[in-house]
Amino acid sequence: MNNYHFTNGLLLLKRGIHSLRANPESRTNLNKEMVQQIEHEAQKLLHEQIPTLDMDTFDLFKKTGSRQQYEQLYFARRKRLTALALMVIIQPCEERYVKGLQNIIEAICEEFTWCLPAHYDDARSIDLFAAETAFTLAELSELIGERLPESLRQRMRQEVLHRVLEPFLAEESIWWEKAEHNWASVCAGSIGAAAIYYLKDEQEKLEAILQRSEQAMIHYLDGFDDDGACKEGYSYWQYGFGYFIYFMDLLRAYRNGQSRLLATEKVKQIALFQQKCFLSGKSVVNFSDSLPQVGVYMGLTQYLHAQYKEVHIPEENAAASFHEDHCGRWAPAVRNLLWTMEDNGAPWRNETYIMKQAQWLVSRAERAGSSFAFAAKGGHNAEPHNHNDLGHFILAVDGHSLLVDAGSGLYTRDYFGEKRYEYICASSAGHSVPIIDGELQQPGSHSRAVLLQCETSDDVDSMTLDLREAYASKHLSGFTRKFQWEKTRGRLVLHDEFLSNSQSMSVIERFIVAHKPETLNPNQLIISHQSASVIISFDSAELAYETEAFEYIDHFGKPTVLYRLDFLPTASLTSKTLTFTFELRRESDSTFQ
Repeated sequence: MNNYHFTNGLLLLKRGIHSLRANPESRTNLNKEMVQQIEHEAQKLLHEQIPTLDMDTFDLFKKTGSRQQYEQLYFARRKRLTALALMVIIQPCEERYVKGLQNIIEAICEEFTWCLPAHYDDARSIDLFAAETAFTLAELSELIGERLPESLRQRMRQEVLHRVLEPFLAEESIWWEKAEHNWASVCAGSIGAAAIYYLKDEQEKLEAILQRSEQAMIHYLDGFDDDGACKEGYSYWQYGFGYFIYFMDLLRAYRNGQSRLLATEKVKQIALFQQKCFLSGKSVVNFSDSLPQVGVYMGLTQYLHAQYKEVHIPEENAAASFHEDHCGRWAPAVRNLLWTMEDNGAPWRNETYIMKQAQWLVSRAERAGSSFAFAAKGGHNAEPHNHNDLGHFILAVDGHSLLVDAGSGLYTRDYFGEKRYEYICASSAGHSVPIIDGELQQPGSHSRAVLLQCETSDDVDSMTLDLREAYASKHLSGFTRKFQWEKTRGRLVLHDEFLSNSQSMSVIERFIVAHKPETLNPNQLIISHQSASVIISFDSAELAYETEAFEYIDHFGKPTVLYRLDFLPTASLTSKTLTFTFELRRESDSTFQ
């Protein structure tokens, strides 16, 4: 019975395949664009050699802590697998794609390990990418197995069993099964999906895996508060929650349409998080390890909208292209293609979102055709993919951040080790927060903000945070930061109140900006990008300022320049409120002419 219902549960994917093949002219605009992108990538890859994975490159991580060299080759293989497999779905009779797909599958089956070096312990290790590879091969066999030789299909099954499913069953428990972050959903979800495909005739093993996978999903959900905010950052919402949904969709079909987790209010709130963390278009509220620009998976979004009508479908220009996933993951790519059923999106709504448990405030507003966005956060400094950033904020005009968050840096061994906060993008030195007595914010769960107040009205949003516990200064007896966002004006007023038990306490008010500030007059600076700008007003009688460019290495290894804007009080502080005003504008906006 379960197999019957599971087969019918695949109808959404298989109907999508049939529709894609049977009537190309009926494809949505998004589908047509995705097909063009996939075909262009596949044709290019057919003229390139399969990247070679060798032990010298694999061992670089152990020797130097560098992940980039091996991972670039590994992900190039996975992107090749995904592009060619999708082309076999789109054009099943094109032998060049079929042959190319066979070749890359054979190469992956020959790999020393499916794990990345950063996650590898021994031959029985199962990391995110080993689990994803198992899911990919199992689903390919189900969806387009008729285009592959039987001997290769048997090899694929054998490798998935040997490398992932059997080692998983052999261990009583693996650490990530109780993780409250993306590892639980991606690893357990991928293994559960692979088991549904490959162990349909071995019910005892299948049920054992599904039971553990479902329990891991509960732990994953435990990492969210009831407000649904993903404190790992939007990129990890898209990744971790995506795999949660891919697995739960297959599991619901296998279980005859029943899913106790998908029906919960918490999962609904997590699904709604996506629309709460965009500034405009593809510009993201990129707190924690998130990229500043991320395209939306429209297939996943339309699936979620079908489950929860409150999920917003954005307009086409927010959609992720096929090229955006540098890891070349199959599961989101195929669903992005086949779950995207219509072009019916609309711009992100102008709304304010208060996520009190995560202590996030995100607000989008519009005036004279321009969008203005503000985001601020509290929380604590031991969150998953944490940055020391309590009280940090972002300001953007038409999706371009002027007061910025650097987002995720280049992943290395040290970035996830004891030296993490020596990286400027993870340290509070790289965020718009003060330096007190020469001290940066402290890491750890004890370093936390207390939400004193958070309110929204038609014209003004406000949030007040007690940030005393973020700093170790013995002279600091109190520090509150109040944001007053006058959204109908695009104007932020920031009040920082410091209490000190000593005349000798020092404060540097630091702001991280995207472009070099220029002086307008003694009490105002301007930061401009094309026609967008922010004017920063302050009292020059009590504050002097200096600015300096700094360079950091972004997530993809690219040197990137931002600017520190530091304000220094001209007199000692005992009890003092410092006030700054940030006024967003565009040259075309007559309000500020």
